[in-house]
Amino acid sequence: PSLRPAPGDLTARMEQLIDHIAPSPASNGCRAAIFVFIRALVASTFPEADVDACLFGSVPLRTYLPDGDIDVALVQRGGGPPLGPTWADRLEAALLAAGRDPAAPFPVRHVSLVQAEVRLLKCVVGDAVVDISFSTLGGLRAVAFLEAVARAVGKGSLFKRGVLAVKAWAGYEGRLLGAHAGLLSTYGVEALVLRLLVGGARVPVPGSALPAPPPPA
Repeated sequence: PSLRPAPGDLTARMEQLIDHIAPSPASNGCRAAIFVFIRALVASTFPEADVDACLFGSVPLRTYLPDGDIDVALVQRGGGPPLGPTWADRLEAALLAAGRDPAAPFPVRHVSLVQAEVRLLKCVVGDAVVDISFSTLGGLRAVAFLEAVARAVGKGSLFKRGVLAVKAWAGYEGRLLGAHAGLLSTYGVEALVLRLLVGGARVPVPGSALPAPPPPA
């Protein structure tokens, strides 16, 4: 007899897995509190400029894994002098000062400035990795687009749960997730799942977004 689980059992197990790794109210609340802290720190660091902090990536979409990071974009709305390239140095100094402040609401550790095509500030706030960039408008537009996609697809958050299923497999099993290491980015996963949904494939449940297992020998 075959030792492979029946399709219905496999679907039920996949749904249980997604429920287990999906963002919980507690994790959403923790990330929201960290973002409020970062946003207040940004406002106090640039009082002369009309700068705001915005979430993008997996956190506002609620498709982050338990160890997922928080992506924050700084956006200057037009008021005040332009920030220029010194924004990262000023905010880095503010984060380091917060890390030395025993009264800060969260411990701030491992602050580093990544000198890349898009300058990136990385730090750990509480237990979450936070990536801060400036004027990352493409990421903000992607969030709006993917949220609209999720609403259009419907079916019990099929798109978002499919993204979670593929991210979990790619990150924990396939070791294929991680744009910083030249591997598959989160946006790449979202594009793959979207292609399945609009390409005529039958995806009734989130597990259908994963590749089919090979037939038994």
